[in-house]
Amino acid sequence: MDIKALKEYIIENNKVEYILEQIGCHHIKWHSGGYWTCANKDGDNRSAINLYNNEYLTCVNHTRDITNGKNIAADLITLVCYNKNLSFSDGLKFICGELGIVTGK
Repeated sequence: MDIKALKEYIIENNKVEYILEQIGCHHIKWHSGGYWTCANKDGDNRSAINLYNNEYLTCVNHTRDITNGKNIAADLITLVCYNKNLSFSDGLKFICGELGIVTGK
């Protein structure tokens, strides 16, 4: 499964909130404008994170530098990697494992 297909699976199966919970985010709330807000696992700002319901699952963390100073767009995978202190490939494995998706070796 490629990254685009994984994101489609997450969206189509309503797994965004589940993944956010698994990485420790709390006060997860859906907004009718097409995005979720939540707090960082160790934070008290309930709207610190905005995760958009688009094909990229774009993520903005207003209180943490989840890209480690890189000037790149962040997504749900970036947030998972940051919260779990994982490499990109291990972040993908984590997500697939949480969703019960078997990956190749």
